[in-house]
This record gives sequence, structure tokens and C-alpha cells, in this order.
Amino acid sequence: MAKSKNHTNHNQNRKAHRNGIKKPKRQRYISLKGVDAKYLRNRRRAIKIMIAKRLAAKLGGGQIEKKAAPAKAPAPAAKPQPAKQEPAKQAQGKPQQQAKPAAKK
Repeated sequence: MAKSKNHTNHNQNRKAHRNGIKKPKRQRYISLKGVDAKYLRNRRRAIKIMIAKRLAAKLGGGQIEKKAAPAKAPAPAAKPQPAKQEPAKQAQGKPQQQAKPAAKK
């Protein structure tokens, strides 16, 4: 008895290309399964704060206030400092020379 054929790839390439070979669809968000729990808690809170800041900026509000911060008396306002004045410029001509220290021998 003759040996029978075990495998052939005949027509498979044509069948594959009839509807086109497509890339696999990529997931929008990768799974966070198995990621460190401490990192996930921090990430969740950070995202929540970022969203709140973005919303406050969009609505024209200032910075967001923290819920847990106790109310404190306002600090006394600092007095405005007068602007520093530049030293008077020397009269035009030769610039003054500074005294040089004596050289040791």
C-alpha cells in the first residue's frame, strides 16, 4: 500500500486573502491584573485629582480645595517691600581704579 499525503498548504493563502489579512485589534486599556496594589491605589487617586483640576480649570475656578484640610486663621499679610534702587552711576570719564593689595615676598 502506498503512503498517503499528510499535509498540504494548497489554497490556504488564497482563502486567507479573500477578506484581507487584518492586524489584530488592540485593546484600549491594558490589563492591570497583577500590578502592585500600592501603585494602583496611588494611580487611582492621582487620576481623580487630575480630573478635578482639569474640570476646575475648564469651569474657570481657581485651584481645588482639599476636603480634609482644617480651616486655619489667615496669616498676616506681608508688607510690600520698596523696590531696590540702582547705585548712582559714575560721571563719564576715566573709571576709578581700585587699590591693589600689597604683594608678599
